[in-house]
Amino acid sequence: MSLSSLFRKIGFIVGKRPKTIFLTNLFLFLPSLSYYLINDIKVETDVRRGFSPKNGRATVESKAFAEFYNVSIDGVDLVLIFLEPKTSDKRLIMNDKLLSDVEILDRYIKELSMEIKIDGFSEGKNDSQRVTSKGDMNYLFHAFKWAYQLQSTSLLLTSESNKQINLDFPISQIYGFDVLLDSHFFGVKLREGNNSEKFPSKIESVETIGIYYLLDGNNKNKNQMGILNNLELKFFNNINNGDLKDLTFKILIYTDQLANYEMMRSAKKITSLLGIGVVAMILFLVVAFWHFNWKSQAIFYKTINQEIMHRSGNKLPVS
Repeated sequence: MSLSSLFRKIGFIVGKRPKTIFLTNLFLFLPSLSYYLINDIKVETDVRRGFSPKNGRATVESKAFAEFYNVSIDGVDLVLIFLEPKTSDKRLIMNDKLLSDVEILDRYIKELSMEIKIDGFSEGKNDSQRVTSKGDMNYLFHAFKWAYQLQSTSLLLTSESNKQINLDFPISQIYGFDVLLDSHFFGVKLREGNNSEKFPSKIESVETIGIYYLLDGNNKNKNQMGILNNLELKFFNNINNGDLKDLTFKILIYTDQLANYEMMRSAKKITSLLGIGVVAMILFLVVAFWHFNWKSQAIFYKTINQEIMHRSGNKLPVS
């Protein structure tokens, strides 16, 4: 039997008994939904799980990353913040004011975790245990800022720079230690000539400053993930409306929770539209099949029968 003949017979059976086929499929399909009455629907909202397999290379690298910063790989939540000039034709001038504003932002983010209050936590846990920043990813930036202030003080008091501090780029030397800065400063412009000795750093200006944070939360604990979600959403909303609007730079933010929020918002919208389409299709099929009466089925059956006999080379029956 050829494939086309099989499809014709299937079409013939469906066309001959549309109501029976429709109701049979409906009664077979509906009981399967009872599974979700017994078991809760689990929706994966971690956007990172959609881009890397559980045993893939990215997971291995993430595990090493989490171990270095002393956090659990399941609970690590990454916050990336990039600071840029408020107008595209300008640059961020390296000075005490810029570094102080970055410190204000850094302190604001750390204090924000203490302000988030969500019910449902067990007794005896303080806020620092609920949401913590265990790994300071900005220690190189803090070292640069500390050395910059020391150098500024030395130039102010003695008019000479501290010889044990050389704030160059991409590597600065601070009391014999090499401090790599290319993970925090981007688009760096260095001072030229001997003029750089009159300033705390050879860095004249930058296009972008990057600072990063690790938030620790258990993605299996809805309360903890709710705290992270509210924390990051509150920070996102306060960038332009709140304490951060008067800073000398604009703030670009990426967080896992914001990515998850946008992903789920789009998925919910698509699902609702898909649901409307499915309901409309089912209603159309019900109306169409219900108007396909027995007389129409007999005519359809006779027509299909003649077509099959004609294709098989037999003579058409004489009515």
